[in-house]
Amino acid sequence: MPGKKAVVFHQGALGDFILAASAVDELAQTAGFTRVDFWSKPEHVSLLAGKSYLGQCHPYDSPLASALLQGSLWRAAL
Repeated sequence: MPGKKAVVFHQGALGDFILAASAVDELAQTAGFTRVDFWSKPEHVSLLAGKSYLGQCHPYDSPLASALLQGSLWRAAL
């Protein structure tokens, strides 16, 4: 059975990411997420290197992320 997966979208500053990272740690442990992908700044996500749940990192300002956040454009992105 595949593990539970989650996605975190974070476009804030480093301090905000550090605070959010502890919440992601807690969620990964208590909810049993085996993989968490991030849409964030790669330099921020690199701080999580070594975490067993760390999946892929995508730039938060990529065209796909922009399309997914636009009410009328997300359907075309899929």
